[in-house]
Amino acid sequence: MPWATEQLPVPSVHGRNTTSLSLDDVYVIAEEKKVKKPFTISLPEGPKGVFTVATSKTKPWDNATLHMRRRKILAFAA
Repeated sequence: MPWATEQLPVPSVHGRNTTSLSLDDVYVIAEEKKVKKPFTISLPEGPKGVFTVATSKTKPWDNATLHMRRRKILAFAA
């Protein structure tokens, strides 16, 4: 996770997490948002968790963090 966002709280969702995203879906969304490769995909933790896509580049302007649930973007910093 980029140093500028590692202290930000990860969004959580209210209610049951009926995540219907696959890793392929998350990958496609990251590419649609033009997140530069390589990036990591973190899986939701618990029923209120979200997927997180993050990069860690040497140039800060190339970093990105993306939190999503289902096909909804909860937070995106690039």
